[in-house]
Amino acid sequence: MTYHSKSPKEWEERDKIKNIQYKKANLKRISKVTGLLLIFVSLISLIFIFFGPRISRFNLTYSKIIDGLSFSLVCEDSFKYPDLVEFEILIQNTSNSIKSLKISNFSVKIFDLKNNEKIYEFIYNDSVETELIGYQKIPLFDITREKEIRELESSDYQIQVKFNFFDEEIYLDKNFNYSHDLKLNFYSENQFFLENELPTFAFTILNHTKNNFNNNISGEIIIKKDKKIFLNQKINFGSILINPMESKLLNISLEKTLNSGTYDVIFNIDSLEKSIITKLNILEEKDEDFKDLFLTHFTVSLFEVNSDLYYTSYLNNSKKINRGIEITNLIFRVKYENDEIIFNYEKNDPLRAYLPSEGNVEVFDIFKIKKVPLNRTGFYEIFFEVNVNGQKHSKTQRIEVQ
Repeated sequence: MTYHSKSPKEWEERDKIKNIQYKKANLKRISKVTGLLLIFVSLISLIFIFFGPRISRFNLTYSKIIDGLSFSLVCEDSFKYPDLVEFEILIQNTSNSIKSLKISNFSVKIFDLKNNEKIYEFIYNDSVETELIGYQKIPLFDITREKEIRELESSDYQIQVKFNFFDEEIYLDKNFNYSHDLKLNFYSENQFFLENELPTFAFTILNHTKNNFNNNISGEIIIKKDKKIFLNQKINFGSILINPMESKLLNISLEKTLNSGTYDVIFNIDSLEKSIITKLNILEEKDEDFKDLFLTHFTVSLFEVNSDLYYTSYLNNSKKINRGIEITNLIFRVKYENDEIIFNYEKNDPLRAYLPSEGNVEVFDIFKIKKVPLNRTGFYEIFFEVNVNGQKHSKTQRIEVQ
């Protein structure tokens, strides 16, 4: 199996998507886009009305639309030990008119397909009646409110949902995989190295199983560019013991320097029969001039009280050449109305940033540092500054909390 590697912050990206979306949500912004949203949903409804028969050929067993009501079984395709299995059944009115709803003989079952075994069952035979206003969405069932399902055996599972909508029987199903495996990550310890430096890498192993991992870690690292191999280096860490849900960090240093360029790095871990691929950037020298570089940042101007601050900053390269910048100092500060400092962060360790031609790179994300709660209404000022070889560049942003 081949893994395309990301840096640790990129591995965290998926986990932060929900938080980022939440931070962007607020009442004013919702009111501004409601009109457009209604138009969009109306168009989608028309598509289903005219093209529904054709769409149904795709046989989406986890989603059905009947009489303007959408019934959906929402679940991820895969979970890793010891993840909590989460899924819900949602009902949405896809029209702008009021829809009546009567549900009876409701049941949810989960089957282990590998062992042909039922592992969970929920049955509710009484009927429930309600009405949904235009475009309203309601949860019919949420597994996390009924039972905590986690630490399953490694297998493929199927969720089966059955109920009556008035007199019509509705059936939904969705498969998911639950795996016990190792999470491997392999990445360059710096975004770029110089030609006179020996590049170093970090290799991490997270034991996502219920058993101790005790195995020899060995293999080879291959450095390639344009299909030409520049280095083939044997690696042997010996026997490694990792307890369940613990991780191990292993460091690797190349045996030779490389000329400038961007290389493919393949780590073949023969003892695990797996491979990981990452990139390595080599430059002749660091760019110590901030010319043709500029900062951009992303946040929202209005937050709900008691939400967490969201703020990211990017360094942008307007030149048509690849550049390597070393940030010598970084400052992030948040002030409340009367210049009260509620959060102050400084990083004085050098941080290398590789900027591709006319590209950008993230240099700061408050979520990766600390959660900053906005627990008072009013106005806040965000100050962000980077120092590159004595050249200071900053951004100031004013936000409101309601």
